[in-house]
Parts: sequence; C-alpha cells; structure tokens
Amino acid sequence: QLNGCTDNIAGTIRIAMADSICTSIFPKILIDFQRHYSNVKIVIKTGVTSEMFTLLTHNEVDMICTLDFKMRRPDFVILKESAVNAGFYISSKHPLAGKANVNISDIKQYPIYLTEENISYRKKLDNIIAEHDEFIIPTYEIGNVQVIKELILNSFGIGFIPEFTVKKELEQKSILPISNPYLPISIWQQLICHKGKALTPAMNALINFIDI
Repeated sequence: QLNGCTDNIAGTIRIAMADSICTSIFPKILIDFQRHYSNVKIVIKTGVTSEMFTLLTHNEVDMICTLDFKMRRPDFVILKESAVNAGFYISSKHPLAGKANVNISDIKQYPIYLTEENISYRKKLDNIIAEHDEFIIPTYEIGNVQVIKELILNSFGIGFIPEFTVKKELEQKSILPISNPYLPISIWQQLICHKGKALTPAMNALINFIDI
C-alpha cells in the first residue's frame, strides 16, 4: 500500500484538457494524486476548446480543463478558474534579452514559434497584432508547447506560449519574457463540468488536487 493512500475511493475519471495544461501542470498533479488514490483510474484526452465542449456535452468526459477566453454558459458549472498570462519568450542568450519595449518589427527579425491558429491564445495574439496594423508569419506552427520551449532554449527564435509552461525556466533565468507594450495577454484556465453531472467521490478528490 502506498503511503497516505485512500483505498476506499475508486472509479474512473474521464477528463479533457488543453495540451499546454496536460504537459506542463498535470504530470505533478497525477503523481501526487496517485500516491493518495491508487484505485482511481484517470483517462485523459487533449484537444482545443470546441472539441472539449463537444465531449462534455455528449458525456464522453466528466470534466474539462480549458485554456481560453473566460467561459460562462447556463448548462455548465465552473468548478475552478484562474487568469494566466501568455507572452513572447526568448533564451537568456538571445540578442533581445534585456531590451526594453521590443516592438513587433524587432520580433519579426527572428524565427517565430507559434501554436496552431485554432489555439485560443494564438487567436488572441493575432487579433491584438492586427489591431495595430501588424502581422506575424510564424517560422514554425507547433501544437505542443514543450517543443516550442525547447526551441526557445536552443535557438535565437521567439516563442509565444503561456507563462506557466516556462515557470521553472523563468525562475532559473534560462528563459526571459520579452518587454512589449501589448503583452502579456490574459487568458483563463477553467475546470468545468456539466450542470447535471453527479460528481463521484473520486471526481471530487481530483478537483481538490487541481490547483488552478
């Protein structure tokens, strides 16, 4: 038996989430949760927000964890939520490191790594840049933020990703934010279930472990 394990809670939890959350925040949550609830099985799916809402509406998942604009719908319950920032990040060795008020034309001089166009914070970035009569053509469009982070660390490229995905690197100062008057932008992490969903003890236990 694992230390601190609660054997009387069991079952299966199906949860869908944004890839950024799955690869950055959730591994630690899963490790800690397993120590306490070894009899609970968790099935994780990743996708964009529209796909997750479809899964939730058709009861194909029990809850979703989105990274998007703030959602409010009468048929859904917001279990937890918090605002997070997304911005441009560079290696500490980048020529723009330490430069104040970097503008879009400066950023466009270097390789640019963005998530796919249907990702929420990418859409918000495109809208903000368009409002200032600018545009960005990415060098690479990549769905996985961990790949973008590796590219930032090992090149003179610039990546646009959520702040929490580079938390450790920011603390270590191996990755730095770019100073820009339009950025960072604010998006929302939300843990959501259907209004009619009966939450099991296992689901409530996981909700308590998800710190957003």
